[in-house]
Amino acid sequence: MEKRCAGARERLRKVREEVGFLSAVNASLEANQESVAASLREAQEELMKTEKERETMVGPLEERLRQLMTRLDCQIGDGSESKALGDHGVQEAKERGCGEAGGDSGDRRQGKDRKEG
Repeated sequence: MEKRCAGARERLRKVREEVGFLSAVNASLEANQESVAASLREAQEELMKTEKERETMVGPLEERLRQLMTRLDCQIGDGSESKALGDHGVQEAKERGCGEAGGDSGDRRQGKDRKEG
């Protein structure tokens, strides 16, 4: 009977140790909860700010890319391709917005003005 009682006391001691350890971990987690929540809020705000900045930058860059691609298409269309295709090449250049003869329809002047200004 005493052996059983000693075994039960030992198990009780181990359970109490574990309860103490878990209580300490729980207290630590609760103490850090506000700090972690504040860090999370800051990170979310930073993410939203960065996303807004990206959106404001991407729109103009996409437009500039579209203009450059059109200009490149026009320059390609103005070269040997349009000569080889004859009137059909000129028509394609007009459809792409490249002006009468497939030129760049003033993009060079705009670029020059931007560099000077």
